[in-house]
Amino acid sequence: MPRDSEVPYAEDDCLNSFGYWVDEDWAEGVIVVEPNQKAEPQWLTSIDFMSGAVLAVQAESADAKVLV
Repeated sequence: MPRDSEVPYAEDDCLNSFGYWVDEDWAEGVIVVEPNQKAEPQWLTSIDFMSGAVLAVQAESADAKVLV
């Protein structure tokens, strides 16, 4: 999902949550599972930024390089 154009660009590199993107009526975007919960295989691993941008990935493995 793209960033919210009304949010300052300073929020682009601020992490809001690391969880799962769930395309279900009961979920509103990114969810975070509790320690006793298991993620469903169809859920996408996602990184949600304060700017509203969401990066969602579904893969066997992934590498990310964060530059600051």
